[in-house]
Amino acid sequence: MNLPQTAILSLGGPCPIPGMSPDSEGSGWFPAFTNDGDDISPTSEIARVGLIKTRHLLLSFLRKCVFVEGRWKEKPRKVLFFGFSQGACVALDLVLGMMKEEGEEERIGGVVAMCGWLEQGMGCKCSKKEGVNVMVVQGTRDPLISVAEAKRKEAYLRSLLADPKNLDVVWVEGKDHCLPGKDYGEMQRIMAFFASHMALRNIKLEAMSDVYEVK
Repeated sequence: MNLPQTAILSLGGPCPIPGMSPDSEGSGWFPAFTNDGDDISPTSEIARVGLIKTRHLLLSFLRKCVFVEGRWKEKPRKVLFFGFSQGACVALDLVLGMMKEEGEEERIGGVVAMCGWLEQGMGCKCSKKEGVNVMVVQGTRDPLISVAEAKRKEAYLRSLLADPKNLDVVWVEGKDHCLPGKDYGEMQRIMAFFASHMALRNIKLEAMSDVYEVK
């Protein structure tokens, strides 16, 4: 995605995958496999605890490196999350759990979750009245998440949001478990979501010595 006037930060998961090199083969966001290669259920206590640990790590990173003076501390709504599969689950969990210990909240612009949902028991109830805007993109031929299962997860996610109308689910006919492809309608919906939370600056106009910004 070529987004103008946008800084993009790509993060890797903190959880090593048994038998894989984190540097060359990737890592996970919370435990999904045992050392013997067996699946760990995403609804298990191991996965839930791992997800919470990841949430704390990401919150710490955001508060130390993103929501700081001179960056996006005063404009957190300009920050958006994008996650795929397990990363989508983490992005959803993070955006719902973004509260400071003092009770204050950083309210970002929104999150796009691609082929990933929160499992039952994951996440937390959004306490801020205005809530946060969420888009989930789901394919009708996803081998990991059936349409029926996705609809159950959709109902659960809506129950966590302050306003269920803040969730927009984009169903893509024929899409499997993958990142955005050649479907124009899919990409158009995603780009429209980002555009609704971004503002382009007129650099040339700002550079003119005889033009002053009125606030």
